[in-house]
This record gives sequence, C-alpha cells and structure tokens, in this order.
Amino acid sequence: MLKKILVTILSSGYSQFVGVCTFLITARFYGVEGRGVYASVTTLATFSVALVGLSTGMVVPYLVVSASGGREEFFRKSLSTMVCLVLALSLLSGLFIALAYGCSDVLQAKLPARYLIVVGLSLPYYMWSGTNDFIFSSAGEIVQQNRIEFINRTAFLVTSFGLILFNDLSLLGYMGVYAAFNLLQMVREMLFLTRRFKAEVRLDLALAAALVRKGLTAHPVTIASLLNTSLSILVLTYYSVDLKDVGYFNFVCQLTAMIAILPIVVNRYLLSEITAHGAASVWKAQKRIMLYCLLATAAICALAFVLIEPFCRVFKQEFVGAVTLFRMILVVVVPSSFCILMQNQWYSSGRFKLMSITNVSVGVAGAALTFVTIPRFHEFGAAITTIVSYSVLCAINLVLFVRIDRQVKLSSSKPQAAPPKSPFANGA
Repeated sequence: MLKKILVTILSSGYSQFVGVCTFLITARFYGVEGRGVYASVTTLATFSVALVGLSTGMVVPYLVVSASGGREEFFRKSLSTMVCLVLALSLLSGLFIALAYGCSDVLQAKLPARYLIVVGLSLPYYMWSGTNDFIFSSAGEIVQQNRIEFINRTAFLVTSFGLILFNDLSLLGYMGVYAAFNLLQMVREMLFLTRRFKAEVRLDLALAAALVRKGLTAHPVTIASLLNTSLSILVLTYYSVDLKDVGYFNFVCQLTAMIAILPIVVNRYLLSEITAHGAASVWKAQKRIMLYCLLATAAICALAFVLIEPFCRVFKQEFVGAVTLFRMILVVVVPSSFCILMQNQWYSSGRFKLMSITNVSVGVAGAALTFVTIPRFHEFGAAITTIVSYSVLCAINLVLFVRIDRQVKLSSSKPQAAPPKSPFANGA
C-alpha cells in the first residue's frame, strides 16, 4: 500500500512541481501586476469551463462502480462519447466568455481582448482537465497519466524558460506557448486511453444524456466551489485599481496549492482503490491514511509559516506584501485537505443531491460574504471568505465521516458474504 502511494505521489508530485516552477518563473519575470492579469484572464476561462461543463467528470466514478460489465468494457464503449461531450462543451464555454466580455465595460477596460483570445485556445484542455482525473483514477491509470504530464510539463518548462530568458518572451507569448502545450497534453492523454481500452468510435446519446443528467445533479457543487474560489478573484478584479490585489491573492493561492499536492494525490489513489474494490473494503485503511496525510500537511504548514517571509525576500521583494495574507490562508489548509480526502466518498457513493445541497448553501453564503468583505478589505477580505467557507465545509465533511464510519462498523458486525479483497488488507 505505502509503496503504491509513494509511487503515485512521486509521479504526480513532479508534474505539480513543474507547474509550481512555471508559476514562480512567471511571477519573477512578470511581477505582481503580470500575475494579476494572468490570474484574471485564466480565472475567467476556468470559471466559464466549470460553469458550462455540467460537472460530467464527477459522475464517472459512480458510473464505473455501477457498470455491470466492469470498467474495461465501460471505457471501451463510453470513451469516445465523453471526448465528444468535452469538445462540444468547450465551444459553449467560448461563447459564454465572448458574451460576458462583450457585455462588461469593466472587463474590456482592464483585460485586453488579445489575452482572452489566446487563453481561449486552452478551453478544450480546461474542459478535459475537469474529466481526465476522474477517468484516469477510475481506470487505475494514474501513474501513466502523470507520466504523460511529466513529459509535457518538463518540455513546457524548458521551452518557456528558454524563451523568457533568451528572447524576452512577453506575457501574451507565454500564454500562447502554454495553450499549445496544454492542447498537446490533452491529445496525448486521449490517444493513450483510446489505445489502452481499444475504445470504439461511437456516439452513445443515451450515455451522454446520463452524464449530463447525473452531472446536473452534482453541478451545484461545482458552482459552489466557484463561489468559494474563482468568484473572489473576479470580484477582486472588479474592485482593484491596478490588479496588484489580484496578484497577491493569486500568489498566495498558488503557494497553498503546493501544500495541497499531498492530499490531492492521496485522494486520487483512494478513489482508484474504491472503484476497484468498493468503499467498505477500503474504509478502514482510508482512515489511517487520512490521519497520516493530515499530520504531514500540518507539519508542512508550520514550516511554511516560518519560511514564507525569507522566501519572498529572496524570490522578489514586492511579494513580501503577501506574507501576512499567506499566513492567514494557512489556517484553512488542513481543513480544506480533509475535505479533499473525503471527496472520493461523495463521488463513489453517488451522494450527489446531498453534496449539492450542502455545497451550494455554503457557496451562496460565501458569495454574499465576498461582496461584503472584498470591497472593504480587498485581498484580506477574500482570505476571510475562504477561511469561513472551508471551515464550514470541513464541519460538514466531518459529519459525513462519522456517519460512514458508523455504517461500516454496523455492516461489518452483521454476517455477510466476503467483499472483494483489497490490497489494503495485507498492506500491499
């Protein structure tokens, strides 16, 4: 078990590390305002993708668990339909951005159209990235996915850094290179899955309808997540004068995302085990893994609290202004990590309606708080909203944790047929 998790962490962790290096390079060369422009444009793109994407990716683990023919047959028959759906929803996302930009004088004044056009090239990748993690995790191909991402991200890092260092690459040019490598990675992942499952070239309208129907049930969760994260950046963009506030907040979010690498990778591994062996078989070991993961995350947070100020002074002096903001956000990293580690239980059990009700309630309340705190406290208002929202979500997930634990204990005390044996059972 530990060996498999370590392999998954190392393979996925490097790809995340390359992403962090890219972020640090662009922050170093383009400064706070450059990061502010980049964050505003990409957030608008990812916001539209998440809003229009209907959360179809969330449904994949549930459909795999429910499939009578097993996951091999499921992906062989359904992969091409999922790809077609991704491409169709990408077009709708592009139309949404064009409409939003055309109707907003504020966006037109602060964000040149050329940046939106370039980031629009990445829309198919962004839409695919909302599905591919669920597909690869459910298919038990996490390591292969990270291998593809490892090669692509390394090539992108070398290319972009070389162009910035030796050719004075502009922010717009950097975004163009990023879009090209994003599309390349998407195509490589699709080709791998097609060959792996010998996918049939077919459009299953019934499956597409099921993905959309089930996805709509879970979609309020995505909207709630947008209200907790992307909305803060968009509201900051609206109220800020020079986008420095956006740059600070985005810088802090990216640094905390580095800490979240561990729970994200562990959650993906657990989701893979659940789709293969069932949630009940995995639960006992999952509790132990979650404890270790949260303790490690807390230790990393403590270290980051101490090192953030000297890091900013060495990295780029103007980011020292984000130190206090970063230390505020650290408070919620462990609670948000717990929420991440519980995601596999929501997805695999099909608790989409309950998940929607709870997340939307928190999201709407957080959105209301955003419009109160950000105009008054700017980036610190966004931090306050983030802390409150994730603290409430952590409490909700804690209730789910206790409930699942009781159910598993009750079911294990009753005589029943032995479930499929999980590799967790013998510590493999």
